[in-house]
Amino acid sequence: MKAIAPALVDGFGYGDLEQIAGGGAASAAFLRLASREVVDPEEEARARGALPAYCQRDTLALVELHRALQVRADAS
Repeated sequence: MKAIAPALVDGFGYGDLEQIAGGGAASAAFLRLASREVVDPEEEARARGALPAYCQRDTLALVELHRALQVRADAS
């Protein structure tokens, strides 16, 4: 998705997400939070802010990809 969305949707990307910008990092952060491995309150706050931002971007990617593909399908 991260390679396809920018190719089909102008200006779309994940580059502005500072802490979590990939599925592996998101999974690892979630696991660390869920297992209570994170003990530093500042690190926990950063992860709790970064995870929703990443998930929101992934959801937007799906919506934008659907739109882009629909436009291409309608044009043919």
